[in-house]
Amino acid sequence: MDDETSKRRVSRRSFLAGGATGAAASVATGAMAQEFINIGSLDDLPPNWWEIDLPPVDPGGPVDPPPPPPDPPVDDCNPIDPANGQGDDDGFEEPPGLLVRRNVFSLAPNGPELSALRRGIEVMRARPETDPTSYFYQARIHGIERGGAPAPFGAPWGTCRHVSNDFLTWHRLYLHFFERIVREASGDPNFALPYWDPSVPGQNTLPLAFRQQFANPLFEARRNARINAGQGINPIVADSAQAFRAVRFERPFFSASLENQPHNVIHVEIGGAMGDPATAGEDPIFWLHHANIDRLWSRWLATGGGRANPTDFATLNSPFPFADERGQIVTARGADALDPGAQLGYRYDDDPVAPAGADPAAALMVVASAQTPAPRPVPVARAATRAVNPGSFAAIAAPLFDPDDIGMDPPVASASPAFELAESTLAEGSGIRLGGRPASVALDPVGPPAPRPVVRAAPAPALLPEIDAEGRLVFPDPAPSIAAPVTRATGAETFRSDETAAQTVLLQLEDIDFDVPPGVWYAIYVNKPAAAPSDPRGPYFAGIFAPFAQNMSDEPTVFDITGLLNRQIAAGLFDGGRVGVEFVPNRDDPTVPPIDIGRVRIVRP
Repeated sequence: MDDETSKRRVSRRSFLAGGATGAAASVATGAMAQEFINIGSLDDLPPNWWEIDLPPVDPGGPVDPPPPPPDPPVDDCNPIDPANGQGDDDGFEEPPGLLVRRNVFSLAPNGPELSALRRGIEVMRARPETDPTSYFYQARIHGIERGGAPAPFGAPWGTCRHVSNDFLTWHRLYLHFFERIVREASGDPNFALPYWDPSVPGQNTLPLAFRQQFANPLFEARRNARINAGQGINPIVADSAQAFRAVRFERPFFSASLENQPHNVIHVEIGGAMGDPATAGEDPIFWLHHANIDRLWSRWLATGGGRANPTDFATLNSPFPFADERGQIVTARGADALDPGAQLGYRYDDDPVAPAGADPAAALMVVASAQTPAPRPVPVARAATRAVNPGSFAAIAAPLFDPDDIGMDPPVASASPAFELAESTLAEGSGIRLGGRPASVALDPVGPPAPRPVVRAAPAPALLPEIDAEGRLVFPDPAPSIAAPVTRATGAETFRSDETAAQTVLLQLEDIDFDVPPGVWYAIYVNKPAAAPSDPRGPYFAGIFAPFAQNMSDEPTVFDITGLLNRQIAAGLFDGGRVGVEFVPNRDDPTVPPIDIGRVRIVRP
């Protein structure tokens, strides 16, 4: 990559982080991963505010954070007291009990809920752009428009999280604080955001309240014309079934899959402001779309089978700055977003019903420790390097994986290469450039790997030193440890997996690069013959790639093709040889700007 390309990518991938203009955004999202503290007015900031840490949350213990430090005294992370359902003392109390977010198609276009949303947005749009409770300011929290106004000092603009384990927690909290601002601006203390689920047949058109053009703050003219005209979205592309098959929350599983589809696809389908992370929050339908994504997280948990909220330290402790209804900058963390009812005071109209006499939030609570843990794949060791001081005793290499993952005692440090958990590559190919026409790339199977190193050998009998003819002690060489060669199945068996044991095979798109979201999405087909139709119901459909925010992250975009390959092998459609991957755009358009994918691989994590 040349220097100019590198500079261009860094600039583009960092534009949502607010560059150097938003001090708060930089602290919250910068590479140094500094903790962000709860702050009141900027005049009250202590001189070393960027150095003050929030106490971390222990993933193995309660997820509710401990009380914040007394200076500054602002804490809006947990506004509802689960014991009595009352609001906190922030001057604008949450209504008692749980508010209900309802399906927008169950609401009258001019009923109280949508009328309050119109009124609230209208009031917010009339406020100065630098007012944290203005609509402009709230939209900028999600993204900073290219060439637009720089963020005021301390403003958490451009802090959205995409292609990240924080994707769902950040957006849940973002909606929560926006909802509180609308409640205050509309004067309706019972307002709750509706949600829109376009995967439901008959509800796959943009709700009428958002299509009426005149004197309507919910209308957005930049949307794709067909969407504003009432043309339906294909329920297949709005479907979340692939995400719901995942059992584990973290990337590359449920969180990543739900972000791919339906999240990204719906953003692209609506188009206009919604089609770009920099401007998506400007379209009022954004809030209903993300309410549905948030709802799907709750529905996924409710399916059980070992599905559980995240418990890793990083996800629970990621700090996110937002603005509340008083215009104060407040901070929440991932741990504050795990239980909508007990922590944030709302539920969805299709949530499971709690038993009579039970806590109304109990049906929604998912305690990770009470869940059946999802099966963990056996780690695959891969040669790696470790940065050490060459002059220190610690320079001796040691395994990087956790021995607990394979039920072993910690191995003894040795001079053998270090190893880390990594995916195993099954097939790989070169990069590919996508545009407005179908494009394909061939992936070649990767040969069997070298035998795995001996991590723990059977103890050898003790060998005592001997005295040679000249009276010197001689220490015999230790008996070598012999590892049985690791055999690997060839052909189709290389790609076959045991789905019941959570052995996954992923199609992985790496180093995705584009200047601006191109406004198209691509159906991906694996091993589809040229004569076969491009049918999303057929045996070759792998998923939908919708370019949206992937260019702002170095994380790959992944698709679970475990079941797809198993079915192809069982039907005799794939023999384990070269794998063909085809990208078919949702429309033929020679003007579509290019999307570059640096490498395409099939991996087993």
